[in-house]
Amino acid sequence: MTRRTLPLVLAGALLATLSACSDSTAPMRSDPDLRGRVVDADGQPVWGATIVLQYALVAAPASEGGKFGVGWAFDLGQAGPVHAWIYSSCGGDTIRTLANRVMPAGAHTLVWDGHDDMGRLVPAGVYRIRIDTENSLTISSFVLSRSGYDSALTPFDVAASATTNTAGDFRLDAQCQPFDDEFPAYDDQGDPLGIQLVTRRVRVWAMCEGYAPVASDWTEVDAQRGANVTIRLPQPPTAR
Repeated sequence: MTRRTLPLVLAGALLATLSACSDSTAPMRSDPDLRGRVVDADGQPVWGATIVLQYALVAAPASEGGKFGVGWAFDLGQAGPVHAWIYSSCGGDTIRTLANRVMPAGAHTLVWDGHDDMGRLVPAGVYRIRIDTENSLTISSFVLSRSGYDSALTPFDVAASATTNTAGDFRLDAQCQPFDDEFPAYDDQGDPLGIQLVTRRVRVWAMCEGYAPVASDWTEVDAQRGANVTIRLPQPPTAR
Protein backbone atom coordinates (compact mmCIF):
# COMPACT_ATOMS: atom_id res chain seq x y z
CA MET A 1 0.00 0.00 0.00
CA THR A 2 1.28 3.49 -0.76
CA ARG A 3 2.56 5.77 1.94
CA ARG A 4 -0.23 7.83 3.49
CA THR A 5 1.77 10.95 4.35
CA LEU A 6 1.32 13.58 1.63
CA PRO A 7 4.33 14.47 -0.55
CA LEU A 8 6.20 17.55 0.59
CA VAL A 9 5.34 19.45 -2.56
CA LEU A 10 1.64 19.36 -1.61
CA ALA A 11 1.94 19.62 2.15
CA GLY A 12 2.81 23.31 2.25
CA ALA A 13 -0.33 24.31 0.40
CA LEU A 14 -2.58 21.94 2.32
CA LEU A 15 -1.27 23.02 5.70
CA ALA A 16 -1.52 26.74 4.99
CA THR A 17 -3.74 28.39 7.56
CA LEU A 18 -6.75 30.06 6.05
CA SER A 19 -7.58 33.33 7.70
CA ALA A 20 -9.85 36.25 6.98
CA CYS A 21 -10.91 39.46 8.62
CA SER A 22 -13.89 38.89 10.82
CA ASP A 23 -16.63 41.15 11.99
CA SER A 24 -16.53 41.11 15.79
CA THR A 25 -20.22 41.98 15.87
CA ALA A 26 -21.20 38.89 13.89
CA PRO A 27 -22.89 36.16 15.97
CA MET A 28 -20.80 33.09 16.77
CA ARG A 29 -21.82 30.22 14.51
CA SER A 30 -22.92 27.08 16.30
CA ASP A 31 -21.02 23.96 15.23
CA PRO A 32 -21.59 21.03 17.61
CA ASP A 33 -19.60 18.52 15.53
CA LEU A 34 -16.36 16.87 16.59
CA ARG A 35 -13.59 17.92 14.24
CA GLY A 36 -9.89 17.22 14.11
CA ARG A 37 -6.70 16.68 12.18
CA VAL A 38 -4.15 13.86 12.10
CA VAL A 39 -0.51 14.73 11.41
CA ASP A 40 2.77 12.81 11.43
CA ALA A 41 5.84 13.49 13.56
CA ASP A 42 6.87 16.28 11.17
CA GLY A 43 3.47 17.96 11.29
CA GLN A 44 2.48 16.79 7.80
CA PRO A 45 -1.17 15.76 7.27
CA VAL A 46 -1.96 12.06 7.19
CA TRP A 47 -4.78 11.04 4.87
CA GLY A 48 -6.87 7.87 5.03
CA ALA A 49 -6.44 7.43 8.79
CA THR A 50 -9.18 5.44 10.56
CA ILE A 51 -10.97 7.53 13.20
CA VAL A 52 -12.97 5.99 16.08
CA LEU A 53 -14.17 7.19 19.47
CA GLN A 54 -13.93 6.01 23.04
CA TYR A 55 -16.75 7.24 25.30
CA ALA A 56 -16.64 7.96 29.01
CA LEU A 57 -19.68 6.19 30.50
CA VAL A 58 -21.19 6.57 33.97
CA ALA A 59 -23.91 4.54 35.63
CA ALA A 60 -27.29 6.17 35.16
CA PRO A 61 -28.55 7.40 38.60
CA ALA A 62 -31.95 5.74 38.38
CA SER A 63 -30.88 2.68 36.42
CA GLU A 64 -31.42 -0.97 37.19
CA GLY A 65 -27.84 -1.77 36.27
CA GLY A 66 -27.04 -5.41 35.72
CA LYS A 67 -30.66 -6.55 35.54
CA PHE A 68 -30.47 -7.33 31.83
CA GLY A 69 -28.49 -10.29 30.58
CA VAL A 70 -25.80 -10.84 28.01
CA GLY A 71 -27.27 -10.84 24.54
CA TRP A 72 -30.94 -10.82 23.66
CA ALA A 73 -33.36 -13.55 24.72
CA PHE A 74 -36.61 -14.51 23.00
CA ASP A 75 -39.01 -17.45 22.90
CA LEU A 76 -40.54 -19.28 19.97
CA GLY A 77 -43.85 -21.03 20.54
CA GLN A 78 -43.16 -23.20 17.54
CA ALA A 79 -40.35 -23.69 15.06
CA GLY A 80 -40.10 -20.92 12.51
CA PRO A 81 -37.89 -18.45 10.67
CA VAL A 82 -35.89 -15.92 12.69
CA HIS A 83 -34.27 -12.88 11.14
CA ALA A 84 -32.04 -10.83 13.45
CA TRP A 85 -29.41 -8.24 12.75
CA ILE A 86 -27.44 -5.37 14.31
CA TYR A 87 -27.64 -2.06 12.50
CA SER A 88 -26.38 1.48 12.86
CA SER A 89 -28.53 3.88 14.86
CA CYS A 90 -27.44 6.63 12.46
CA GLY A 91 -28.00 5.73 8.84
CA GLY A 92 -29.52 2.31 9.41
CA ASP A 93 -26.75 0.32 7.73
CA THR A 94 -26.67 -3.37 8.63
CA ILE A 95 -23.60 -4.13 10.76
CA ARG A 96 -23.95 -7.82 11.54
CA THR A 97 -26.48 -10.53 10.69
CA LEU A 98 -27.06 -12.65 13.80
CA ALA A 99 -29.72 -15.03 12.50
CA ASN A 100 -31.39 -15.79 9.19
CA ARG A 101 -32.68 -19.32 9.53
CA VAL A 102 -35.42 -21.56 10.87
CA MET A 103 -35.02 -22.15 14.59
CA PRO A 104 -36.71 -24.75 16.82
CA ALA A 105 -39.37 -23.94 19.38
CA GLY A 106 -38.18 -22.85 22.81
CA ALA A 107 -35.95 -20.24 24.43
CA HIS A 108 -33.11 -18.67 22.43
CA THR A 109 -30.38 -16.10 23.08
CA LEU A 110 -28.49 -14.11 20.49
CA VAL A 111 -25.05 -12.77 21.40
CA TRP A 112 -23.01 -10.29 19.38
CA ASP A 113 -19.21 -10.38 19.54
CA GLY A 114 -18.75 -6.73 18.52
CA HIS A 115 -17.60 -7.46 14.95
CA ASP A 116 -19.30 -6.71 11.67
CA ASP A 117 -20.06 -9.10 8.81
CA MET A 118 -16.57 -8.46 7.39
CA GLY A 119 -14.94 -9.54 10.67
CA ARG A 120 -13.86 -6.01 11.60
CA LEU A 121 -14.01 -4.62 15.13
CA VAL A 122 -16.98 -2.27 15.40
CA PRO A 123 -16.20 1.06 17.13
CA ALA A 124 -17.90 2.28 20.28
CA GLY A 125 -21.32 3.77 19.67
CA VAL A 126 -25.05 3.20 19.80
CA TYR A 127 -26.50 0.38 17.75
CA ARG A 128 -29.89 -1.27 17.33
CA ILE A 129 -30.87 -4.92 17.19
CA ARG A 130 -33.93 -6.13 15.30
CA ILE A 131 -35.34 -9.61 15.95
CA ASP A 132 -38.12 -10.59 13.55
CA THR A 133 -40.08 -13.83 13.97
CA GLU A 134 -43.39 -15.00 12.58
CA ASN A 135 -45.23 -13.74 15.66
CA SER A 136 -43.14 -10.87 17.03
CA LEU A 137 -40.88 -7.97 16.18
CA THR A 138 -38.39 -6.59 18.72
CA ILE A 139 -36.20 -3.52 18.19
CA SER A 140 -33.97 -2.16 20.94
CA SER A 141 -31.05 0.25 21.22
CA PHE A 142 -27.87 -0.27 23.20
CA VAL A 143 -24.41 1.26 23.55
CA LEU A 144 -21.20 -0.65 22.82
CA SER A 145 -18.29 0.51 24.98
CA ARG A 146 -14.60 0.23 24.13
CA SER A 147 -11.76 0.65 26.63
CA GLY A 148 -9.42 1.50 23.77
CA TYR A 149 -8.13 0.22 20.46
CA ASP A 150 -4.54 -0.66 21.37
CA SER A 151 -5.13 -4.30 20.46
CA ALA A 152 -6.13 -3.54 16.88
CA LEU A 153 -3.68 -5.27 14.58
CA THR A 154 -4.11 -2.88 11.64
CA PRO A 155 -6.48 -0.02 10.79
CA PHE A 156 -8.17 -2.40 8.36
CA ASP A 157 -9.29 -4.55 11.32
CA VAL A 158 -11.53 -1.72 12.58
CA ALA A 159 -14.65 -0.30 10.95
CA ALA A 160 -14.02 3.45 10.77
CA SER A 161 -16.39 6.06 12.16
CA ALA A 162 -14.62 8.53 9.86
CA THR A 163 -11.44 8.75 7.79
CA THR A 164 -9.12 11.71 7.26
CA ASN A 165 -9.13 13.57 3.96
CA THR A 166 -6.09 14.76 1.97
CA ALA A 167 -5.61 17.62 4.42
CA GLY A 168 -5.58 15.17 7.34
CA ASP A 169 -8.94 16.48 8.57
CA PHE A 170 -11.99 14.59 9.80
CA ARG A 171 -15.43 15.44 11.12
CA LEU A 172 -17.91 13.40 13.17
CA ASP A 173 -21.55 14.48 13.02
CA ALA A 174 -22.79 15.37 16.52
CA GLN A 175 -26.29 14.23 15.59
CA CYS A 176 -24.99 10.68 15.26
CA GLN A 177 -23.42 10.70 18.73
CA PRO A 178 -25.31 9.36 21.78
CA PHE A 179 -24.25 12.18 24.13
CA ASP A 180 -26.34 12.69 27.29
CA ASP A 181 -28.54 9.64 26.64
CA GLU A 182 -28.95 6.44 28.66
CA PHE A 183 -28.71 2.96 27.17
CA PRO A 184 -28.11 -0.63 28.21
CA ALA A 185 -24.35 -1.02 27.75
CA TYR A 186 -21.96 -3.85 26.90
CA ASP A 187 -18.18 -3.82 27.22
CA ASP A 188 -15.45 -5.05 24.86
CA GLN A 189 -16.14 -8.67 25.83
CA GLY A 190 -19.90 -8.45 25.37
CA ASP A 191 -20.56 -8.41 29.13
CA PRO A 192 -23.35 -6.16 30.46
CA LEU A 193 -22.46 -2.93 32.25
CA GLY A 194 -26.00 -2.00 33.26
CA ILE A 195 -27.80 1.15 32.16
CA GLN A 196 -25.17 3.75 31.35
CA LEU A 197 -25.17 7.47 30.61
CA VAL A 198 -23.02 8.46 27.64
CA THR A 199 -21.18 11.60 28.70
CA ARG A 200 -19.63 14.21 26.42
CA ARG A 201 -16.09 13.17 27.33
CA VAL A 202 -14.39 11.27 24.53
CA ARG A 203 -11.00 10.17 23.33
CA VAL A 204 -10.41 10.20 19.60
CA TRP A 205 -8.30 7.33 18.25
CA ALA A 206 -6.42 7.45 14.96
CA MET A 207 -5.05 4.39 13.20
CA CYS A 208 -2.99 4.36 10.04
CA GLU A 209 -0.97 1.68 8.29
CA GLY A 210 2.59 1.59 9.64
CA TYR A 211 1.75 3.46 12.87
CA ALA A 212 0.71 2.29 16.30
CA PRO A 213 -2.84 3.39 17.30
CA VAL A 214 -2.76 6.83 18.94
CA ALA A 215 -5.42 8.48 21.11
CA SER A 216 -6.05 12.11 21.92
CA ASP A 217 -6.44 13.38 25.46
CA TRP A 218 -9.90 13.18 26.95
CA THR A 219 -11.95 15.95 25.34
CA GLU A 220 -15.27 17.51 26.32
CA VAL A 221 -17.56 17.98 23.31
CA ASP A 222 -19.52 21.18 23.86
CA ALA A 223 -23.21 21.00 22.93
CA GLN A 224 -22.97 24.24 20.93
CA ARG A 225 -19.33 24.58 19.86
CA GLY A 226 -18.39 20.92 19.53
CA ALA A 227 -14.68 20.17 19.89
CA ASN A 228 -11.50 20.27 17.84
CA VAL A 229 -8.56 17.92 18.38
CA THR A 230 -5.20 17.32 16.76
CA ILE A 231 -3.62 13.86 16.87
CA ARG A 232 0.08 13.51 16.18
CA LEU A 233 1.41 10.12 15.13
CA PRO A 234 4.78 10.02 16.89
CA GLN A 235 6.16 6.89 15.31
CA PRO A 236 7.59 6.99 11.80
CA PRO A 237 5.98 4.54 9.37
CA THR A 238 7.27 0.99 9.82
CA ALA A 239 5.76 -0.17 6.53
CA ARG A 240 5.37 1.35 3.10
